[in-house]
Amino acid sequence: MIDAESVTVLETPTAQIIEIEQTIIPEKTSELLDYYQENDNLVQFLDDKQLSEIQDSVSRGFDDDEESMASFRRLYKDVMDLATMKWNGGQKDFPFQGASTLMMPYLAQAAIDFNSRIVPEILNQRDVFKVRLFGREQKEKEFRAERVSLAMNAALSQIQDWEENIDIGMYHLAIFGMIFKKTWWYDGVIHQDLLLADQLIFDHKAHSFSKIERKSHIITASYNDYMEKVLTGQWAAVSNEPDEDNYSCEFVETHCLLDIDDDGYLEPYIVIWDKSSSEIVSLVPRYGEDDIVIDDDGVINSIRGEEFFTHYMFIPPADGTVVGKGWGTVLKDSFEALNVHERQLIDAATLNIIAANSGFVNSNALGAANRQKKGTLQMTMGHYEPLQIGQGQKLQDMIYQIPAAGPTQGMLTMKESLKESVTTYTTVSQATQPQAQEAAAMFMARVSEALKVNNAIKKRVFRGLTREAERVFYLLDNYLDDEQYQEMIDWELPQAIQRQYQEAQAKYEQARAQGMMVEPPMPPSQGFEKDADFDLDDMDIGPTADPSQGSTEERVSRAMALLEISRDNPLYNAYEVNKRVIEALGVPSMEQVLPEPQPSPPSEMEIMQAKLAQAEIERHMMIAQAELLNAETRAKEEARKEKEINHRIALESTKLQSDIENKDADTMKKLNDIDMATALPKADILERKVQEDVEQAIPMQETVEIDETMAMQVPGGDALDIEQAAIVEEQPTP
Repeated sequence: MIDAESVTVLETPTAQIIEIEQTIIPEKTSELLDYYQENDNLVQFLDDKQLSEIQDSVSRGFDDDEESMASFRRLYKDVMDLATMKWNGGQKDFPFQGASTLMMPYLAQAAIDFNSRIVPEILNQRDVFKVRLFGREQKEKEFRAERVSLAMNAALSQIQDWEENIDIGMYHLAIFGMIFKKTWWYDGVIHQDLLLADQLIFDHKAHSFSKIERKSHIITASYNDYMEKVLTGQWAAVSNEPDEDNYSCEFVETHCLLDIDDDGYLEPYIVIWDKSSSEIVSLVPRYGEDDIVIDDDGVINSIRGEEFFTHYMFIPPADGTVVGKGWGTVLKDSFEALNVHERQLIDAATLNIIAANSGFVNSNALGAANRQKKGTLQMTMGHYEPLQIGQGQKLQDMIYQIPAAGPTQGMLTMKESLKESVTTYTTVSQATQPQAQEAAAMFMARVSEALKVNNAIKKRVFRGLTREAERVFYLLDNYLDDEQYQEMIDWELPQAIQRQYQEAQAKYEQARAQGMMVEPPMPPSQGFEKDADFDLDDMDIGPTADPSQGSTEERVSRAMALLEISRDNPLYNAYEVNKRVIEALGVPSMEQVLPEPQPSPPSEMEIMQAKLAQAEIERHMMIAQAELLNAETRAKEEARKEKEINHRIALESTKLQSDIENKDADTMKKLNDIDMATALPKADILERKVQEDVEQAIPMQETVEIDETMAMQVPGGDALDIEQAAIVEEQPTP
């Protein structure tokens, strides 16, 4: 059991993934992974009993998968004969000896038609893969997407025969309905193999390719291949020593689930074993520590195995399985019927020709001179053979020619009907030919309708290509280090961006020199890291080609229709219309064919108006700056005056309070000196005296408080300061 308190939990939509430390993995699992890191093969890690159990499990599962593919293999063989136009019926003796065994290339034509359309869509782009980022557009995000795209396309260019595999794969896909690509990382680069429809062995009753637990394929190894893997430690040696002079053996690579660490959970592994002896030569885990998923209690919920295979599908099957359908598997009977009709037409024509020189002759009708001739009468073309006929006899009455009607109209009609029904689906070019005096809009609508099937198939192909792009992204993210990443893309900040930043910086400095308050421009980031770039949270990976735009015919049709309706219409931008037509046609070096329009030089009136507008802007800026400066000066002066007034009020208040306290002290002293008998009258007198003093002090305080008001009322405004206002108030009134 894993201790939940010793793990770091990361939230995901379906589970919680932990950053696993070595101490929380079960002991045997940890030991197993450590051994693999050092030795690249777990065969020596296991004992003979464990290896024997794995051999039995893997070989039985392989046999079960082979059995589920039995009907598909028979269909595959028949369709392959149709595609390669191979006749397996031997020599025909009906309707005559040596009758026709012709096989027409209708299926091959359908595959070539699809291949010629889809391969240019994929390969004619400058970059095969493209990265799209979500969220608000920012220059740094654009740079990041550009760097990841460069890395993915650079990695693709390093894969041997990748373009050739695309070409072969798309041809095979159209015939058989599915292909597979195995992609893996080895020795610092990405490797890839193309597996045809019958070369990946799995349960054909499965309804989800990603959930198939066991997938196998055959590896044919020569003596050198075998010895190289044994000497480098990738494979263990088999018990029977191979023959150096004559050795070619088949091994099976099986991706399956095994419980090697005896924890009650099946982990993903790759097992390579000898097909003849079932001996295991290689056993490696198909997961890492980061692929383990646990729940809140620290219990392992699942282990995400690395998926090496990419599945491409042509037409989904009606039963919902993953066994795709191609033109050959869907229309096999129609193609066979077409071949039968072609052979019957040829045989009928051959019989008609033979019948013209075949028949019976009455030997009694040849006369006495010819009666002694035996055997077949031979005729020479362009020569009349002399013949003696009895008196009163006719030659046509003595000769019977075998009747033969030749190919009938019904046979020809049936053959053309079958051919049209097949080619309507499989050969798009026949459905997209323009008709005489057909309007562009009508042609576009007809082409769009004819290409619906083809476009749906194309989108399925692009889904497979998207999964392949995600696989390449995964390998680069997990195995490429920062140094390799920077060497691979050799990325520099675009010069256009540098110029934009320099121009923005110059405008900022000019504005600051004029006293304007503006924000400085943000400098573009020069550095980057692989881990920061390869973040899938805001990233979408896929092919550069866009299947939503339809086929080349549709794009060209739309562009031509746009060109037609834009003629002599000033509302349309002629340059943009022609640019889209050239892009749809796929013309290279478009800037040479259609250069960007140069702006016309401004007239003298426009230059004068621009100068006047600039002068007016500068005048308003100067007025605004002057008003701002005056406002700041007035605010400072008012703050100074307010501070002085508050200070004087505080001084006067302190002085007044001190005078009152002194007078109170004198009064109390006088009261203590007089007699109590006369104290009361005198006290009244003193109290009235104090009251008078207080009443005299209050007007003085009010005078200080209204100093500022008096200053504002005196003629001249600010010319009269606070002290002068106070002197004016203290002068006696006459």
